[in-house]
Amino acid sequence: MTTTPILDTRSFPLVWLRPPARPLDTEEAKALIDGLIRLLDGERPYVIISEGGSPALPREAERSFALWFKSDRDRLARLCGGMAMVIPPGPAHDDAVRQVAKAAAAYPYPVAVIPDTDTAMAWAHSRLERTAPRS
Repeated sequence: MTTTPILDTRSFPLVWLRPPARPLDTEEAKALIDGLIRLLDGERPYVIISEGGSPALPREAERSFALWFKSDRDRLARLCGGMAMVIPPGPAHDDAVRQVAKAAAAYPYPVAVIPDTDTAMAWAHSRLERTAPRS
């Protein structure tokens, strides 16, 4: 049986974040952070489309993620065109919109809560056009 990775780069520069419904375990969280670092090391613009929002991390991984996010903030601002969180209309969507609005300054790239995949992909493509290096 083939499983889809949590961070799926097969459609690069669209990068799909497909977390399980449960919190990530320590190994999964480390693999996610390592994958995000590899994206930045590639020095090519990308946009993340997250199905269901950001994954819940174990407490020890939250600290590692926060330290990485802070240390790579400049590269994230330069290479990550944004993150579209696909959450269908309803209470979870409304909660995510409020959380993103509160935390907007913490992100070095735009974050949008979008109700469906087609709209998220259109948003991601528009962000890539803005992020692409100028010739």
